[in-house]
Amino acid sequence: MINRKIEKRTREMMKGSTPEWRVRRFLFVHTLLRRYVRGEATDREREVIESWRAEEGNSFNGEQFQELPFSVLTQVNERIYRKVAISQEFPQSDWKLVAQQPEVKLAEYEAMINTAHTQHTPKPQKSKLATSLYVGVAAMIAIMFCFVLFQYYTPNEVLQSNHNIISEQLPDNTHIQMNRDSRLTLSRDFNHHSRKVEMTGEIFFEVAKNTQKPFIIAHSVLQTQVKGTSFTICDYPELDVSTITVRTGVVSVSTEGKQIAMLTANKQLLYNKITGKYTVRDRSWQSSAGWIDGKIVWVDANEKEIAMRIKQAFNKELVIEKQALGTNVCFNSEFASNATLNQVMERLMLVYGTQYKIEGEQVIVFRKLQEEIEIK
Repeated sequence: MINRKIEKRTREMMKGSTPEWRVRRFLFVHTLLRRYVRGEATDREREVIESWRAEEGNSFNGEQFQELPFSVLTQVNERIYRKVAISQEFPQSDWKLVAQQPEVKLAEYEAMINTAHTQHTPKPQKSKLATSLYVGVAAMIAIMFCFVLFQYYTPNEVLQSNHNIISEQLPDNTHIQMNRDSRLTLSRDFNHHSRKVEMTGEIFFEVAKNTQKPFIIAHSVLQTQVKGTSFTICDYPELDVSTITVRTGVVSVSTEGKQIAMLTANKQLLYNKITGKYTVRDRSWQSSAGWIDGKIVWVDANEKEIAMRIKQAFNKELVIEKQALGTNVCFNSEFASNATLNQVMERLMLVYGTQYKIEGEQVIVFRKLQEEIEIK
């Protein structure tokens, strides 16, 4: 049976919709059924569609469909639409707008091709089932709208920081600050049934307390879960290590369904995404969240992180020639928000005894020839 809460929410969503939205909803049905005919539907979609067919029956069977001329297919589509219009209170006049959409015309054309093909080539039973379903789904579509439409046509909300540090408040009153080049995706039902998000980049969370709905963050292979606390996560795709540093409260971290750490204030988890190894250490949360104030902060940074932070702050690509910084780079430094590229590079050069030059969009780190000879 269809979940009545989903049905109610779906109907509420449809109230006051424009003709364009009604067309999009109707085209979704065509797209989903066309994917089913092609064998591209997911296992769950096939299961739901075939259960609807078993419950609701068909208006046409495979043999009857083979006899339908192309001119009738438009009438069939209109009958399907009118069924949806009646059940969902859509204005039937929208059919003219729907019928002109390229997706609908393509669906009709494909159905015509399938008809011509079946007159010469016997189809397996599953194909007949799918074909007959496509033209006989008038009774099913109303159910489909209630069960699937809300999931597919309520878009995920995506927050993107790009080249700036931004501050946002989520629907559950959780406050976040996003470092540059970060992304946060909220689930379709965020704060309704759950509080699930996905992220990449670096984000500081001040999670609104809700013991009934844990706040769950998926990032790389990790899942971080809290009920109301504050912490920062750094998980850029270009970095090998994910870090989670807690300011207040308790943070649970797991991977593949297994909890690996319970972090408290000023504790930090370092998780190597390559090896799967991890460690927990003491770390002041301020040192991991200095970026919130625009600072450039490196803590045990390797070449990848040095390069990423320079790209974020100055939009320059760092090129390190012939391992000029050595093989085990571990750089620790902090710069104010108004630091210049030259100031940053001068300190880096001082620590590692190298040289640098700026050429266009690149900052090149190198050693002088005589130094290379002395090293050898």
